[in-house]
Amino acid sequence: MVELRDKLALEQTARGELTGTGGNDGEVIAALIALGYSATEARLAIKELPRDGSVNERLSAALKNLGSGIKK
Repeated sequence: MVELRDKLALEQTARGELTGTGGNDGEVIAALIALGYSATEARLAIKELPRDGSVNERLSAALKNLGSGIKK
């Protein structure tokens, strides 16, 4: 069930339908999901990131957040 929900979130991200996302959030979320994180983990990891910056910069910062144990 969780895998199905994550796949749906990935599809929605690709279409830009996830609420609360803007800029390149969708690309960062999709990259995190492709790396094996759940959609929920991905959204939490980018929640506090600044909106500016490249996908690579934001992905790197999100991975640091995940590595340091983001608060749920």
